[in-house]
Amino acid sequence: MPKEAATTRSSSARGDSYLEQSKKPLHILVFLIPAIAFYAIGSIVFASGVMPAAEQTIGAIFGVFGVVGMHLPSLALIAFLIIHHLIRRDSWKLSVPALPMMLVESAAWVVPLLVLSRALEFGGPLADAAVDPASIGLGARLTLGVGAGLFEETLYRLVLITLIHLLAVDVVGLKDMAGWVVSILASSVIFAMVHRVPGDLAADATMVRVFYFAAASFFGVLFATRGLGIAVGAHVIYDIAALA
Repeated sequence: MPKEAATTRSSSARGDSYLEQSKKPLHILVFLIPAIAFYAIGSIVFASGVMPAAEQTIGAIFGVFGVVGMHLPSLALIAFLIIHHLIRRDSWKLSVPALPMMLVESAAWVVPLLVLSRALEFGGPLADAAVDPASIGLGARLTLGVGAGLFEETLYRLVLITLIHLLAVDVVGLKDMAGWVVSILASSVIFAMVHRVPGDLAADATMVRVFYFAAASFFGVLFATRGLGIAVGAHVIYDIAALA
């Protein structure tokens, strides 16, 4: 077999594998659509006025440029994934079996995070909002958990890690791997510092921030190695488990 043909077939096989499909923008978009839809409906039905801090931050960034609107962060995420798909010139063919596999994988990645939370004796969510989750109903808590997973991964992993990696590699001149390490650690520090510590854990604020940093680093590695969809899925499932 000619070397070129073998290389093409090998590349095609890798592109058709689950590991590659789950990182493609089209599969990520379809995988996240139920969560986006649930949050859009839940924020109206269950949690009017209860907004994850990350969504407020994304909205404020758009507001600087004079762009405002209801559900703007969700629409921006959808638009980004569609544009990314078009830029990559990926096929519009969707691998349906990959979608439940992404859900199973996301759930599996929650296990080490739960083990870590138990080891640090912190069973709270990663959802950051002005409201105390204990003061709202179950529907509102689930809505908050889904929204936090969507928008915290969008802000801290997709946007922040990507920007820091770009600066570290293209401006500072670090190698790609070093750029990933720096961007994941830097974004995790920011994540840990800006997250509110629950009032009942104020005495253990250091421990809580250690967990926030470790969890953010964990999601950062997931984002870098398994893509945005798996990172969001794991974050949403963890927050739902912690808030339900």
